[in-house]
Amino acid sequence: MYRLLIILLMVVLPIAGVVFDLVRTAGTIDLWSSIGNWFVFWVVGVRLFTAGVSQIFRPQFTSQSILGTRNSGADQIVQELGFANVAMGAVGLVATLWLPDWIVPAALAGAIFLGLAGFRHVAKKNKNPMEALDTYTDIFGCVVLAAFLTVTLVTSLQA
Repeated sequence: MYRLLIILLMVVLPIAGVVFDLVRTAGTIDLWSSIGNWFVFWVVGVRLFTAGVSQIFRPQFTSQSILGTRNSGADQIVQELGFANVAMGAVGLVATLWLPDWIVPAALAGAIFLGLAGFRHVAKKNKNPMEALDTYTDIFGCVVLAAFLTVTLVTSLQA
């Protein structure tokens, strides 16, 4: 179930949102605005928010099942990571639902977090399958968000 949820939130649903926008507007929508909107909504907003809620109320799932540690002292650290994830996720949701001017800052925070987390996972040896999936999807989310930010910056500098 975890793997399916991660693939849906990090890959399938954001791409489906972009395709929906393209079909709905017959291709007239700005592609990068759509990518930014849907990836911030699903990857930064929904994914990080739900991960944070899980980490706050079930820290042992992250510490044991994903990170592979049986140290009960890790639970407090995981819960505090959960607080940060809920905060970033809330910003992503608010940006896409009510304050579109926040999409770029939400994408920046999400790209930095996912990139650093993903590359930290890469360095770890003997990852279990769930951590490996988190590694690849974190890096994928970071790359897409970084591309959106790059295009947005270049476009704004040309204006």
